[in-house]
Amino acid sequence: MGKHITNIHFANFLKSAKYNFTFEDSNLIGKLTTLGQNTEYTFREAFAEKVLDILQPHHYYAKVQRVCIAKIIYPTNELMAVASANYGISKNLISNNYRCFVNPEGSLFKLDPNTFRIFDDVDEIIASFAAKGVPPQRTIRYIYEMGFKSGLCISLFSGETLGGFLFLNTQEPGYFDNLKDENYGILSILQLVISKLLIQESNFTFRKFFKHIEDLQEETHGKIFDVQDCSKKLNYYMSEKLANKCEIKIESSIEEAILFSPYTYYCMILAIVQTLFHKNQIILIRVKNTGVSQTTKIYYTDIRRHDTIQTQVLIQYGKLLGYEISFDELGVELKNPIDFAYKDNPNILYSI
Repeated sequence: MGKHITNIHFANFLKSAKYNFTFEDSNLIGKLTTLGQNTEYTFREAFAEKVLDILQPHHYYAKVQRVCIAKIIYPTNELMAVASANYGISKNLISNNYRCFVNPEGSLFKLDPNTFRIFDDVDEIIASFAAKGVPPQRTIRYIYEMGFKSGLCISLFSGETLGGFLFLNTQEPGYFDNLKDENYGILSILQLVISKLLIQESNFTFRKFFKHIEDLQEETHGKIFDVQDCSKKLNYYMSEKLANKCEIKIESSIEEAILFSPYTYYCMILAIVQTLFHKNQIILIRVKNTGVSQTTKIYYTDIRRHDTIQTQVLIQYGKLLGYEISFDELGVELKNPIDFAYKDNPNILYSI
């Protein structure tokens, strides 16, 4: 049956008369509610394991073997796994900090708070790619290689803003096909709990730092990194929008077609320049591919001591936007996982 959209009855949960919760259901609901109130948990592998430990004692969710929570690096179309765990699988191919660009016109971005997505058998999805004569896209291939068969994806929202997704998987085909009203209610609570916690890991408020750069809203979709276009855009934002007369020069040794997120990349570089550099400077930036990451080095124009508050603020911004930031005597370095465009097929720009 492949992928399809199913109503979750989220809006009617508290007032619906359809639900006939058993003691087992109520026990699960109580544990999920406690999870949402406990601030000791942060998104990491242990958090995903905790969700599995809560779900599996319930007879219906006993065969759920994978939990993955992925946030959208807002407002782009890039996802990053913030908590991921498998039980009974030898290797987790989609572990914490796994990142990929998602087709903004695809089924994931069509979800709303009242719907979720199910696929019945990953073998059918893999076969559909084979029938077209193209390789499977990377993330679904990883699901297949780990031995999972069916999956359920729940959208996570902050108000009306789509913030991420919760993925559940099992090795049994068609596992999520026969959901009862009580399952909808339990999944609705799980959606509420994870959405609430995800807000703490999100970067929804980061855009306020550059809310006056309205043009950046046109840069939200991942695209191929082009050094000339990147240099042109950064200098435009610097001089025309921020009234900072610094000139940015970019050198790149990257020859492959790699995807990058213009919005987050420009925001991060502009934040560093605004924070650490004086006006009327010529700033050199070198970009390279280390094999596992795209590394961007922003070189200082003079010798300086690091201000602890400034560096911590920038490190936090980087974390929210998916960048690892470090400082040395030469400058500031940004790292983000490399994502090759067209890696699986010349007609597939994004990897999922």
